[in-house]
Amino acid sequence: MKTIYVCCPQNFAAMETLSRVMGLDTLPLVPHLVFSGFEQKFGRKYADMCRLRLLEKCEEVWLLTSHISPEMKEELKHARKNNIPVMSKWEEILKQEEAKLKAKI
Repeated sequence: MKTIYVCCPQNFAAMETLSRVMGLDTLPLVPHLVFSGFEQKFGRKYADMCRLRLLEKCEEVWLLTSHISPEMKEELKHARKNNIPVMSKWEEILKQEEAKLKAKI
């Protein structure tokens, strides 16, 4: 199972997006869902550090939108710095993962 860091704006329909990839042999992680409330409780700097450490544990970063927030820009830069592939063609990725799943059946 491939661990995926889902790079998308906080207001993005993350739950709807996750429902599309569940069961496709991926473990999609959405940082603003994983660390919901961290910023208010522990501060922005700690939340940012946690987000980037989580990204380092993932095999790929999936960019789900053409809108890039400042936080997303930082995530993409960090992924590239750590040689983590960034996939920016969401529909293409989804089709590829569905084909892989069908081939296994």
